[in-house]
Amino acid sequence: MSREDVATLLDSPTRMTMARRVEVTRENAVVRIILDAGGELSQDFRDRYQVGVVPQIVQLGRSEIIDRGDAVETLRAYSGKLLRAEVSGKSLTPTINDFRDDVASKVQHDWTHAVLIAPSSMHSNSFVNAVQGSQQVALAINRLRKSSVIPHQFQMAVIDSGTISAGAGVLAFDAVARTHVGLFGDRLVHHLEGMRRLVHTYVVVHDTHYLDRDAAQLSAKEWTFWSRLCARFGSTPVFYVNSGKSEVARRVRGYAAGLDYAFTRAIEGLRAGLKTPGICISYAGDPGELEKTAAFNALIALAKEKRIRVLVSPMSLVEAVRLGPRAMVVGFASSNFRPFSN
Repeated sequence: MSREDVATLLDSPTRMTMARRVEVTRENAVVRIILDAGGELSQDFRDRYQVGVVPQIVQLGRSEIIDRGDAVETLRAYSGKLLRAEVSGKSLTPTINDFRDDVASKVQHDWTHAVLIAPSSMHSNSFVNAVQGSQQVALAINRLRKSSVIPHQFQMAVIDSGTISAGAGVLAFDAVARTHVGLFGDRLVHHLEGMRRLVHTYVVVHDTHYLDRDAAQLSAKEWTFWSRLCARFGSTPVFYVNSGKSEVARRVRGYAAGLDYAFTRAIEGLRAGLKTPGICISYAGDPGELEKTAAFNALIALAKEKRIRVLVSPMSLVEAVRLGPRAMVVGFASSNFRPFSN
């Protein structure tokens, strides 16, 4: 559905008589998951399960780049060293119309439901825009379907991820898994809202300059406070994000030790038992560089043994412009995990 179609339908009165309705069941439900550009899922997973991505504009100096979540484009940006401390950068908050037009362009005639995993309201002002834009899409599509031969209405829900980057990827991974066992509609939304508190996300930054620069965007000035404090004493903060809150999980000596700690926590989460069989990792650079970290390799080996998928992807520019080059985020979902254990 084009932008013009949506605008026309929103402005038009309710049309004619409603077509005969057919109850949506597990057998005929067509559910699709849409992820904000700042959420991280590997390209192959998104392609295989038709996970849509809402693009977002990233401003670097005088240039504007549309982050579509394409892994090749993202790696090209990293190799071109577009992210540099001396270049000002920020992500531009999508408007209501941005969300409306992009989501509308993705919806197919056979879709019965869509779920948008939106940026956390903790770290973004765009959550409200995502909700309102999605409501407009659903209204326009259902006005069209009232007078068409399509026998079912379209339902759309927006989930506040309560986390960032790879953490939002875990929620989207779980959403896809649940749809493949027949969960849809209100039951799927209720499940995902409960899952948010079980998603554990660890963030390691290489250069705290980016946190200083983008504290207002992150809506997490405590990150800047701890980064400056740790820098003063020669340590690196590892941040923990869960249920819309962020805090320092550990202060360690150096970036490499931060990576070791974050991946070790993921290993402990894996041993404690996961609520969904996937771990998401995003890295602001070539993900192959992570193979130099022993704890990363140990996590990959244990996951393979336990038949858990590890989805590794280059970090979206939307998140990288906030966290800086070589930042790493790992997310997983567990109900038995203790996030601050030594």
